[in-house]
Amino acid sequence: TRILTVLGTPTQQEWPEGHRLAQQKNIRFQNVIPTSLKQHLSTSYRNDISDTAIDLMEKMFKYSTDQRISAQ
Repeated sequence: TRILTVLGTPTQQEWPEGHRLAQQKNIRFQNVIPTSLKQHLSTSYRNDISDTAIDLMEKMFKYSTDQRISAQ
């Protein structure tokens, strides 16, 4: 639920394998509109996180592994 509040409900195009697994397990995703990661973190950390760090986290926090930034 926490992930959905930031990333929003994954679409079929964003996370096809997640949708397939959810269908197999008879799970339905809540319909959630994404909100800014910066907004979530600034509430907790009072803007102590740089824009570069936010950018990196946004690239890491993707549903599909194909869309996530690599360690390389």
